[in-house]
Amino acid sequence: MILDILNDLNIQESDLSLSALSFVRKAQEKKDKLTAKLEEDKAKAKYDCLEKGILRSSMLQQVYARLDEEYNQAVELIVDNLLFELDFLGDAGVGGGSGDSQEYAYPYNPNYNLDSAGRYYAVYNYYMAMTDPAIRFALFQADTLAPDYLGEFYGTLYARLRSYAEQ
Repeated sequence: MILDILNDLNIQESDLSLSALSFVRKAQEKKDKLTAKLEEDKAKAKYDCLEKGILRSSMLQQVYARLDEEYNQAVELIVDNLLFELDFLGDAGVGGGSGDSQEYAYPYNPNYNLDSAGRYYAVYNYYMAMTDPAIRFALFQADTLAPDYLGEFYGTLYARLRSYAEQ
């Protein structure tokens, strides 16, 4: 996978911890899906204009401009979310940090050796694997391990999952 989203951030892949790299890869996957959808939508628009006999009109360029603007806004949102996640990781995000919880699995076998950012990442990934935001938030509220495991970061994840559920 080519991580071209890092070009927007002026960060080298080698400077990222495992936790940060996971966030970057997820953001890159979202961007790649958007790029594929943009190309598909442009091809469909071109075909529609060709079918209607208006291929050489300015209408196609207007549609392309609208699609490009929507794409750029969506990519900007992805980059903003990624920056938030990397900023939250702090020192663990860029330039090292633990963040490696491969042999542990929250909530069944939580890794108490992780720093706060690594714990946040482990719990965040566990809940983000669930597709329904309302159920995700309800289960997080019922989780009795999370407040002690996350400590001061419990409130941050609580607010984030609540915002997803309210959308």
